[in-house]
Amino acid sequence: MSNSKQWRNGNPADNFQGKIGRLIEESIPWWPEPVKPPHGAPNILVLYCDDLGFSDVGCLGGEIATPHIDRLAAGGLRFTNYTTVPMCSPARAALLTGKNPHAVGCGWIAHAQPGYPGYNSEIAPDAPTLPEMLKAQGYSTMMVGKWHNTWGHNVHDAADRSSWPMQRGFERFYGFLDAETNYFCPDRILDGNQVAQIDSYPEGYFSTDAWTDRALDYMKSHVSSEPHKPFFMYMAFNAPHMPIQAKPSDQARYEGKYAAGWDAMRANRAARQAELGLFDRPHPLAPMPPGVPKWDDLDAERKELFANYMELYAGLVDNIDQNIGRVLDFLEASGQMDNTIIVFSSDNGASAVGGLEGTPNFMEMREGRPTKHPEAMAALRAASWAVRSRCQRTPQVGPRCRTRPSTTSNAPP
Repeated sequence: MSNSKQWRNGNPADNFQGKIGRLIEESIPWWPEPVKPPHGAPNILVLYCDDLGFSDVGCLGGEIATPHIDRLAAGGLRFTNYTTVPMCSPARAALLTGKNPHAVGCGWIAHAQPGYPGYNSEIAPDAPTLPEMLKAQGYSTMMVGKWHNTWGHNVHDAADRSSWPMQRGFERFYGFLDAETNYFCPDRILDGNQVAQIDSYPEGYFSTDAWTDRALDYMKSHVSSEPHKPFFMYMAFNAPHMPIQAKPSDQARYEGKYAAGWDAMRANRAARQAELGLFDRPHPLAPMPPGVPKWDDLDAERKELFANYMELYAGLVDNIDQNIGRVLDFLEASGQMDNTIIVFSSDNGASAVGGLEGTPNFMEMREGRPTKHPEAMAALRAASWAVRSRCQRTPQVGPRCRTRPSTTSNAPP
């Protein structure tokens, strides 16, 4: 094949630097030097959120309880001029390669492949990834959570797996390849290159907790086996990406928190950012997105619905912070904290894919296909009504909604 790389001949004597004589006493053995990382090379832990708004966490002005993230900020650096792209796959490709996502074939999310080199939906094979480079330097490489750098048509058992995490430098992987999944019962979880054998999920299961459980298992087994070998851990949470779902106990912490609405919340966050001194000069609030009404102009039913959405979102972010706390506790207990570089970020900011009613329109938002047909619009209106009608108040946990709303379209940036 003219375009194929030259096949290796498989000869174990190639590059042998000893001597092979007719007899053992005439021979000199030789062992290649194993790859070793530089002495004292630090662990690298990337805590990557999904569609998290800039001002959602406490250290950046938010009212959501994020004490562990705030603790990281207090002991490190906060970047207020960080630039990313507004979609999952390109941002992740940029993070993993250090290059403009178009330059590695990921200029759009991994659901469309229009036939142009900057939009192949997968990281180019000749673009080295961070785990590939670190593994070549002697690191162990591990990942949990959301990948979203494989073209949608290659997410099945008979697909080309060359763009899957294990083929792009990760030695251990537990998570999913697509854009989003249900937090209570995720579909198609991979354990390495194979679909995990999960018949059912236990009561109380939540995917953010599960990713953290597996990450801790990976790090504990690594440190107990070879504590001086550095690791790269990529914890790619799918939270708080849609569907916006929260554990009842997490949502309950925010019952009534957003009754004053998004206008008051935006003003409060901006005031806290000024108090924190995040910016070198005052910045006025941007206008609300077109179509988003003032909170006081909403009727009581819609106020209750949207306040419920915001409670769900806050509970989801709160849960991320709880799990980050578990990871930090392990690093401290194992003596790894002082030799670990920790990066906390999000692939992009708050998402508007849910529209004004919290009902995502995948065909229009992702595939770019118009949905103006009367039957399609009627179906969308019916779905929106169903989301509203299925949110109800229960005496145990307050407002609950287990459907697929997106609150971030209505929350402030």
